[in-house]
Amino acid sequence: MADGVIVDDVNTAAGSSPPPGEDRRTAPADTTVEPRPHRGRLIAPDPVLRHEYRGLFATRWIGRLGWFVLALLLILAVTVVAYMLGFGALWSVGAWRDESEMYTNAVGTMNIEAGNGYGFAVLALVGIGFAVPAVLVGRVFYGRWWHALTYDSPFRWYNFVKAGTAYVILLLCGAAIGAWTMPETYSVTSILTDPPPRYAMWFGIGLFAILVQSFGEELLFRGLLPRMFGALIPFRLIAVGAVMALFIGLHVGNPDVGQDLVLNLILFAAMEVLYFTILFRTRSISATWAIHWINNAFIFLLISTEPGRMSSMVPFIYTDPVWSAGESYLMRPEAYIQFGIAITALCIMLFWRWSPFYLPWHDEEQ
Repeated sequence: MADGVIVDDVNTAAGSSPPPGEDRRTAPADTTVEPRPHRGRLIAPDPVLRHEYRGLFATRWIGRLGWFVLALLLILAVTVVAYMLGFGALWSVGAWRDESEMYTNAVGTMNIEAGNGYGFAVLALVGIGFAVPAVLVGRVFYGRWWHALTYDSPFRWYNFVKAGTAYVILLLCGAAIGAWTMPETYSVTSILTDPPPRYAMWFGIGLFAILVQSFGEELLFRGLLPRMFGALIPFRLIAVGAVMALFIGLHVGNPDVGQDLVLNLILFAAMEVLYFTILFRTRSISATWAIHWINNAFIFLLISTEPGRMSSMVPFIYTDPVWSAGESYLMRPEAYIQFGIAITALCIMLFWRWSPFYLPWHDEEQ
């Protein structure tokens, strides 16, 4: 009997006859291929975020807006308490000389250096202060502490490895091209000629501290907050735009961002669009966490830019001629061209199917 589905005998009785050689009680199976669902929308209700109307957000006691406000207040309260406890512990062991120095360190302008564990402790504390409320809100409002890790999709470590490796290659190639075309702008620090004691150990500590810091930021700002906004208003443009504005606003005080503020805000926003594209493609923070970690580790531990340097652990320094002269790249097209080339190269590495760093869709088999 050929593969197929059973046909009612009434069809045969009505005068229809099966083609020659075909079983009269069967018809060819339907081989129509269902089209792949739309991956995401900007204006219409998002197919991912609309499913966030669940947990406490789906109850009618105080409504979605009420639960949203309560969740935000809980995040704020837990973050403040975590930072107070963390910085209080560091203060108790003599981390800073006075309150002004502690405040300077707290807002992210500290100088990371080998032998001084407090700068690394601050970095890790930033991540912990963001991760704890994300975990707590996930448990209280959604019933699972790991809610912010993925958007109902497996957390794939190979995405972490592939995205991180691709970004390392991109940054190293960019630095090599810069040093080759403009060697006068790059200099070597004493880290290479006269490294401090146990530099390798401190380098490893720095990598771990930055890993924790970037994980906390990703967990809260990409794993949880977009889903909370989605539970309230399931439109990707609104949810992502609100979280992007908040995340970028928290980085305005960083020296490297404030050096050329308007330009850096534009490039920061463009990079955030790529981050969220990867997030909704994989429905997990694994790949974005890796890129975030590599980016910060590169700045703190490998190559820093003058002016705006925040670390004494870097073996290489790039002295920007335009910024050193007190000018801006805002109206210079080469800044946008270079950034566009870098972003295009990264997208090819991550989204081209034949790339060794290809990031599959969340429902695509690897």
